[in-house]
Amino acid sequence: MNAEEIKIYRKLQEHLDRLPIGFPSTKSGVELKLLKYLFNNPDS
Repeated sequence: MNAEEIKIYRKLQEHLDRLPIGFPSTKSGVELKLLKYLFNNPDS
């Protein structure tokens, strides 16, 4: 994942984390990979 993608998915993660259920960040950054998969996979 390049720096621009990381910036975009981090912004999405921060927005989702403000919702009642939340979507917290992790040290490994695996949440960004999950968001990329969910929002770029045409079969999901």
